Amino acid sequence: MIIDTHTHFYDPSRPAGVPWPTEEGGPIYRTVLPEHHRSIAAPTGVVGTVVTAASAWLEDNQWLLDLAAGARSMGPQSWRSCPTTGSTTT
Repeated sequence: MIIDTHTHFYDPSRPAGVPWPTEEGGPIYRTVLPEHHRSIAAPTGVVGTVVTAASAWLEDNQWLLDLAAGARSMGPQSWRSCPTTGSTTT
């Protein structure tokens, strides 16, 4: 069984947009959803993914959890910020 361990899903067209990627990100500044991942990953034998949040926004994290709830092959990974340094870890 092959699992992709680092995938980002996001939709810049959502009302609040997204903090990452930015419009300056070029080709990655587009909507990326589970069906996009499946169309690329499935032919290579990938059967699931761990989603990495790219945002500290509560709304973004809830959006990812809602996506994961509807997908058998998707699991979220947390996004944390260190309160003293501001650095991020997953």
